[in-house]
Amino acid sequence: MTRSRPVTLDGQFVGILLHSDGCWRFLARDPRSLAADGLTFANPAEAERLLRALLRGRPATRPSPSSSLVEFPAMHGIDLSRQPLTAGTLALANRMVVSPSPLGGQRHGGLPHPRSAAHYAAQAGAGLVITERCWISPQGAGRAFSPGIRTAAQEESWREITRHVHAHGELGGGARTGRIALRLWHAGRLSHSAVQPGGSWPVAPSPLAGEGTLPTPLGQRPLPRPRALSLDEIPVVIEDFARALRRARAAGFDAVELDSSGHGLIEQFLDPASNHREDDYGGTPEGRLRFLAEILAALVAAWEPGRIGLRVALRQPLDEAAPGLALRAARLAEAYGLAWLHITHVAAPARDLPLLRKAYGGALLLGRGEGGEAAALAALRLGQVDLAALPALPHPALLLPPPQDPAPDQQLDIASPTRPALLAPLPLF
Repeated sequence: MTRSRPVTLDGQFVGILLHSDGCWRFLARDPRSLAADGLTFANPAEAERLLRALLRGRPATRPSPSSSLVEFPAMHGIDLSRQPLTAGTLALANRMVVSPSPLGGQRHGGLPHPRSAAHYAAQAGAGLVITERCWISPQGAGRAFSPGIRTAAQEESWREITRHVHAHGELGGGARTGRIALRLWHAGRLSHSAVQPGGSWPVAPSPLAGEGTLPTPLGQRPLPRPRALSLDEIPVVIEDFARALRRARAAGFDAVELDSSGHGLIEQFLDPASNHREDDYGGTPEGRLRFLAEILAALVAAWEPGRIGLRVALRQPLDEAAPGLALRAARLAEAYGLAWLHITHVAAPARDLPLLRKAYGGALLLGRGEGGEAAALAALRLGQVDLAALPALPHPALLLPPPQDPAPDQQLDIASPTRPALLAPLPLF
């Protein structure tokens, strides 16, 4: 099981130590600790000593939910106070979108992690917060102890998170921040019976195993050969997506994002390498697109399309004369009137973004890809996109209830020999 430890310096949260492959890696969670981002250490004691030496002399004050969000875009000539946007029916106070790294879920019940409310509320200064992947059914779980949106208990746990995000929103640009969308996900073949609640077998368009391994409670395991979904099962999965949307709406989310990237089930249907079906859901580009189209039809029937976004991975250059599946998906988003189109893995924005603009007239969100967040901000400044994805904001661990200075005995320093329960190591899987 992957382990992690939060790190603070002089009482200020600066990052996380993540244990993986026999070493400890530091992941910066504050712009002022980026100098140490990615460094590896043999053990926590060595990390404590070297991080203290490297980061000492860089004191930081506790940020408000929006202060650090303003600093980074301002470096790129973007004034958030003058950048409101209406995406679908959502009035966004600024053009920044954050999707924090996943905390995972609790060990039982597919519930969000106990710290998720603070984790997401810390991002409330963004125009929109998009959650980690949330499985729509136990069959769609791709990681052990990951959160879902299937049961009443899960819905109630997410309701607590949306309540805190909304409470930490601020008025700016004529609209209030603290908007949050739930990311709907089905892992498909990127799963294992050891990580699925109930131990069921993974499913996919075709019985073709994915490449690589998957971390499970039993250790790393090769991705298994999945079971192909039957024609009778596909409508059931589509209804699972619609049911998840209804739960998300009841839980207080402002919107949902359908994740057709990440090599999950939807992208497995889109990709001819993983979809060898010869029925109506395969065989041709139109057939491979049908699964996505029917999911979108079910979603817009359950909620207004102005509160639904679509996430698509752009894995090949776009060609208007011979449109690939990414361009066809953009046209679907336009046809259904979706609020935003979230594009990831864009290698050549100057070439591909104009074609996406032509295919889709709604809000275009550029996710972090080869050029990182700087490329997304550059595209935003040039008017190529409407929204830019940024890294998560610094994570004030004591943001709940509404921000206040913590008691001295609750502050954890990097050299402290004890660790209060509030900042105990948390499993990511």
